[in-house]
Parts: sequence; C-alpha cells; structure tokens
Amino acid sequence: MEPSIIYSIPYLFVAVLLGVLAVMHYYGNENVKRTTIIASFLLVLVFVGLRGLIMSDWTHYYYFFLDHCSWDQFVNYDDPDLEKFSRTFFLYTLMVKTIFDNYFFFCFVHCLLGLLLLYRYYKRNGINNMPLALMLFLCLEGYVIECNLLRNSIAIFLCMNAMEYVYSRNIWKYMALVGGASLFHAASVLFFPLYFLFRLNLNRWVFITVIAALNLLYLLQISPAMTVLNLFMGGDNIYTLMIQQYTELSTEKIQGITFGYIEKLITCTLVILYFDKLKEVRKDGNTYINVLMMFYVFFFLFAEFGVMARRLSTLFYYAYWVIWYDLIRCFAIENNRRLFCAFVGLFCVVRVASACKYADYEYDNVLTGMKSANERWIIHKRVMDDAEE
Repeated sequence: MEPSIIYSIPYLFVAVLLGVLAVMHYYGNENVKRTTIIASFLLVLVFVGLRGLIMSDWTHYYYFFLDHCSWDQFVNYDDPDLEKFSRTFFLYTLMVKTIFDNYFFFCFVHCLLGLLLLYRYYKRNGINNMPLALMLFLCLEGYVIECNLLRNSIAIFLCMNAMEYVYSRNIWKYMALVGGASLFHAASVLFFPLYFLFRLNLNRWVFITVIAALNLLYLLQISPAMTVLNLFMGGDNIYTLMIQQYTELSTEKIQGITFGYIEKLITCTLVILYFDKLKEVRKDGNTYINVLMMFYVFFFLFAEFGVMARRLSTLFYYAYWVIWYDLIRCFAIENNRRLFCAFVGLFCVVRVASACKYADYEYDNVLTGMKSANERWIIHKRVMDDAEE
C-alpha cells in the first residue's frame, strides 16, 4: 500500500489544535491558561486514549491481552510468547483487565497514566505552556511512543520524572524511579550508571567532539556495535536474550542521509549554537544536554541494528521535548521568538507528515467507529510486505 499524506491528516489536525491552544495560552490571562491546559490534555486523552488498532505493535499487545493475559498464565509464565513482556507489565495489564475486560479500556487507562506522569513532570520542572509541550511531545515521536511502545512509554515517563533528582542530587529517589522503569523495560537499567554522567557540566567542545565522532562513524558506515554488545552478552539472562533478538532480527544497512538524519543534524546545530543559553534558561539544562548526547550515542552507535537503535535511543527522547521547548525561550527579542516558533511549527508539520504517512497509521477511534482486528491485520501485513520489497 502506497504511503499517502492523507493518513497523517488526523495527527496533523491534533498537532495544529495544540499549536492554537499554545498561542492562546501564551497571550491569555490565568483563566485562559488554565482552560487551554485542561483542553490540551483532554484532546490528547481522547485522540490517543480512545484510538483503534493503529500503527504496528497492537499486533503484539492486542493478542497478548486477549489470549495470554490471565492469572493462570501469570502464575505459570512458561509460554515462550510471553518472554517479550516483563512480569511487571503483565501484572499491570492483568490488574486493568480485572477491572474491565476490554483492550480499548486498557489503552485508555494506559494513556491516562502516561499523561498524569507528563503533567507531574511539567508541573515540577517549569514547563508552563503545557499545550506547546504536548505538541512537541506528540510531534517528536510521542505519537509512536504512546500508541506503539506501551512498555517503553511507562519507562520513559518514569525516567523523565527522575531527572529532577539528578539536579537535587537525591540519588535514592532517582534510583527508585529508574528501578520502577526497569521493571517495565529492561533497557532502563542503563540509567543507573548514567546518573553520574548526567550530573557532569560538560562544555560545548566535548559535545561537539562526541557528536562529530558519532556522525563520522555513521556516514562512513563504520559500526562498532557488536564489539560493544559482546561486553554485555553471556549467560542465560533477559539482557542476553534481548540483544540476541535485536541483532538477529533487525540487522540492516546503515541508511545514511535521510530526513531523520537531517532532523538530528538540525537539533545538534541548534544545541551547539545556544549551548550556554540552554543552561541559563533551565537550572539543570546541562543534564538534558547530556541526555540528548546519550540519545545520539545509542542511535548512531547501533545504527546497524535498526530496531535496537530506535528502541534504546527512544528511552532518551524526552531530552528532545525539553530542549526544543527551551530553545524557544532562548530568544529574548519577541520578533525573533515568533520567527523561531513559526520554524518549530513548520518543523513539526513536516515531521508528522513524514512519520504518519503509512497505511497502518490510518486513524480509527472507538467513539466514531473503527476497523476490525482482521481488517487492520490485513493492512499491517500489506505495509510490511511493501517494506520488504
């Protein structure tokens, strides 16, 4: 099935509405600001929380919910098909299913939990224009994280909320949140040792050197990934199994210069240009620059293994949402800020139109009617077959 921008129209519509609410929040009084925040969260909750069987990973979660999610299966836990689901996620899903045995109710509850964690983060970390923050979140991988990566999303939001404890140097609260995240997604254990790196106040030239080296490896298609991965392989444990699955099933040619690469290059350039200013507008700005650097490390270092590169780097994607929000605050002159906001809006439109143009992104909603699982499976299969050709 041919990609078409038509599939991305609902996602663009929601992004534009959030953009309008962001403008209203910026210019409005306190009552208007409060109303726009409530409206923006409700909009995302209805659009994402009440979605149908869209994108691709529903094929795992939907049938897991229907066929495997039972107390008997949880106690025995001897089905090989369940190895990809952590015990914690299994228990979490089972508890929601016990309340109401409906997959779409589970999706709604899951989205609500994610939005509550986002709201907590925004409230405690100086994100005042929440409609703008939600727009950036959805346009910069948030649609995929919320709709496709159910286990990852909880881990990402918990790690994101742990960042305030890096600045306050409260290592025990940081470790507690990261520990909770690792129960949902094993790769979150990476955040334990990274606590000490996140605290470092690196200068601009360290950032430039690391990014330049990663880009050079990527463009020359030099992949040291297996050398690094071999350090963590050995023994019969979940990490060895996860590495084996990713490396055996997702080996691919490094893609080179693509829209995604250009997007990352633009972000790197802006961070380098406004490096010191980003540290001024946010008290722990250096932490998010370090997190962004780790995003690039995992994305470029493991580019040979596409799924692994995307899944590991996505854990650090929240740095994008915060840094793009803070880049707007770097412009003191109002006209310059407006011009940059226009650029951000255009960037988000192009990003969503490019990412959501595939047939399995065709939007469905529980309230307005949706295709059956069989129909969606046929669409998904055709998209996968076209991708392999």
